Amino acid sequence: MRKSAVSLLALVVVVIGYMGSTARCASVPYNELANETAIETQTEFKIGDRTLVYLHFRSNATGLGWEYWHGKYFPKVDEFSRMDLLNTSWAINDTSAEMWVDYGNYTTRHRLFSMGDRFVPSWSIVLTYKKGKPQGIAFDGDCDQCIGTWCLNETCTMESSQKNCNMNDTSALKDDPGRCGVKVFLAFDGDDKEGTPMTSTSSLPSRFQRWSVAGALYESVSGFWNDFFPW
Repeated sequence: MRKSAVSLLALVVVVIGYMGSTARCASVPYNELANETAIETQTEFKIGDRTLVYLHFRSNATGLGWEYWHGKYFPKVDEFSRMDLLNTSWAINDTSAEMWVDYGNYTTRHRLFSMGDRFVPSWSIVLTYKKGKPQGIAFDGDCDQCIGTWCLNETCTMESSQKNCNMNDTSALKDDPGRCGVKVFLAFDGDDKEGTPMTSTSSLPSRFQRWSVAGALYESVSGFWNDFFPW
């Protein structure tokens, strides 16, 4: 009984703390900025600087060949952020659809979007730095975090019906074109050009799995995380 009470208290404390951290998640500016060229050519960053990230997606849902989407985003360094690629919801049943991310000289591997009746609601990406210089880009998370669901390319999926992503009824998707589309959460790791450590990875849901028992804590935090940022 005492152990259960302590576990519950720990869960409440962590979730409350997590609410405080995720509340700072920013929707990333999309497309043009006045100083885009300067941002694109910048090689060293300090916390709070804008940087440039590309999000790509392709689908052959029509069966007539690949269609491509390319978005460019300007997140602030070390600000836990979200990138949405709108008008991609209609590809939710396309098992060949895939996404990838570019940052400077670095590119992630392609990741599949759909299993047919299941899809990836979001990915997490970490950009790494050393003294403010980009060192790499990688997906965060693995199949160990997928509790009671299927895993696709080391990323958890959910049933399309859970978010009313029925492609036979497109009226709801037209009202909210990003709800079931491609979505990426972005965090930063390492230190900036002034040697200040970056801390935004603490907002990633995978970090909470370390303190869970049989995944119960991660499942609770992850569920809150997905609901906190509605699709």
